[in-house]
Amino acid sequence: MNSSIFRDTTYHLGIVIRRNDLIAVHCPGALRTSLQRWLDRPPRPQLERVEPAVLNGAFLTGEAKGLWLRGAQSPTAARPDSKQITGRRVQDSLNPFEDGGYALSSARAAFAGPPQQALTGTVGTTPRDSIVWSRSTVGFAEFVALTTDVLQLIEDIEAAGTGVEKPYPVLAERITSLAGVSGAFDIVAASTETLPAGPDIDQDVVSALALLDTANLEVQAIPGSPDFKLEVGLEGRMAGTLLCAVVENRGTYALKIGFDPTRPPTNPVVAREILDAMLTSSEQIRVYYTSGHVLDGRNIWRRQFRTGPFPNWIFEDFSGYDIWKEKPLDGSASDIHATTAKDGDTSLFAWVVAHYSEGWLICDDGSGEAADFLHIALNGDLTILHVKAAGRGRRLPAVGPYEEVVTQATKNLNYLNRDALYQRLSSPTVETPACWTNGQRAADRSEFLEQLQNRRRGKTFVIVVQPHVSQAMYEKIEAAAPAATDTNAYRLMLLETVLNASRTAVTGLGADLHVIAGLT
Repeated sequence: MNSSIFRDTTYHLGIVIRRNDLIAVHCPGALRTSLQRWLDRPPRPQLERVEPAVLNGAFLTGEAKGLWLRGAQSPTAARPDSKQITGRRVQDSLNPFEDGGYALSSARAAFAGPPQQALTGTVGTTPRDSIVWSRSTVGFAEFVALTTDVLQLIEDIEAAGTGVEKPYPVLAERITSLAGVSGAFDIVAASTETLPAGPDIDQDVVSALALLDTANLEVQAIPGSPDFKLEVGLEGRMAGTLLCAVVENRGTYALKIGFDPTRPPTNPVVAREILDAMLTSSEQIRVYYTSGHVLDGRNIWRRQFRTGPFPNWIFEDFSGYDIWKEKPLDGSASDIHATTAKDGDTSLFAWVVAHYSEGWLICDDGSGEAADFLHIALNGDLTILHVKAAGRGRRLPAVGPYEEVVTQATKNLNYLNRDALYQRLSSPTVETPACWTNGQRAADRSEFLEQLQNRRRGKTFVIVVQPHVSQAMYEKIEAAAPAATDTNAYRLMLLETVLNASRTAVTGLGADLHVIAGLT
């Protein structure tokens, strides 16, 4: 037992510097988080954050050295929820297609403003939180000089009206009005893994996000409004309904969350826990709208859609086959291989066998699969097929039914390398893998592997077989007059954005991506 009379004591230094109407606060991270909440807590104080456009104009006009981006798009497994880019002049590396679904969180850029006494080099800012950071200073006098330069520059930008709303136009656009924001369809709480590590992290927020990660959150849009209802519960059992209203206060937006007075909770304890967690972590929650907007903490963004229609839809006839049945049965991989296209099988696996009846076809369904099927045509074309049954319920355009299968297809792009593919297929995971030569069952993969090894010509295709979308549905949506609030048009645009993003990865490796959908 330590009986020393000495104890370690840590003192945190907080500094407040004022210049006219501007106040700069330097403090530890935990206190900074509390101050941010205090600025938003009713009744709102007389202080407010500097407008993001002013900080953009002051510090983000030079060569960008680092960008921290957060998703302003519907979350999918095919794209990260956030990303960080560092390098030289990284604004030039932004891709309108790949990065148009992200909003600026923070940035670090070479200072390009008028000469200052101490403000030089690289400056970072988180505009929505009114945070600015720079290099470490060697003494208090230099810190004061640096802070004074920052405040003076902000003051000059405000007076001249030379703020910059969009320093990086490729990224999602910040919205200053709720007009047109409607059709909430998804809500996502940040993962605890995305929070910065360190002693400054708010453990209450971590606990709240951990609870929300296991909760059931089902959005019910209120037509023509940014507000929505939220069915909440745990482990698949719904506990109650929350009413979520989007409120504006001095240019920022927040969720006002409470119980729906018309629907008392069935499990008040669980519903209360989820409500408290949402209130605690409200700045880490994103709400997505079919109008193309996303509520992200205190801001609303609109994604910069710059994608055209997905060009490689193939609409095929699935008559006689069950589009809701992917495989002949739900048994073992060996049983699936043995029964595919036999004994009246009407699954999508059987459709593939019938549709690719010329040339060499093998099934690779199972653990560690390269794909569900692989086909080599008589002209040498190699087709890698991933199959997914249509989603149950109404067949409307949606990312969900395609997300898993498209993600699987892009994850396995390493098999576009012939040597890697040959090595993988040479060691099947089932004793008797299903194989066909010109539509007839073959004993093993030897003919296919011989064709693969000797292949010197032909194109390569990655094919997704997913009949959830139909040609009739697609043409009906395309023929309708475009409208920013049209739910189906937005859903289709979102789906085609995901498909185009995946196609970009495929074409970069010398192949192409096609999607086989249904006629009706």
